[in-house]
Amino acid sequence: MKDVVRMCCVCRKKQVKSLMIRIVKQNNSLEIDNNKHLTGKACYVCKDKNCVDIMINKKVLNRTFKQNYSCEIYDKLREELLDI
Repeated sequence: MKDVVRMCCVCRKKQVKSLMIRIVKQNNSLEIDNNKHLTGKACYVCKDKNCVDIMINKKVLNRTFKQNYSCEIYDKLREELLDI
């Protein structure tokens, strides 16, 4: 079976899907999809700390999902990503 490849929305590098973090837009909120089963528009981010920091500091998800998210949502994501 061929590995599925996805592109990081921050650094634009392509990696195997299992090595990336999936973030899903659901009901004007962002959720980290650990099981990769949530429905909704999704993007992938490298598990690299540098990519995660850039995503949060530059609010990359605003561009990716074409919606402005508050600092509170990004802070929540940062806390959840520290556990991964």
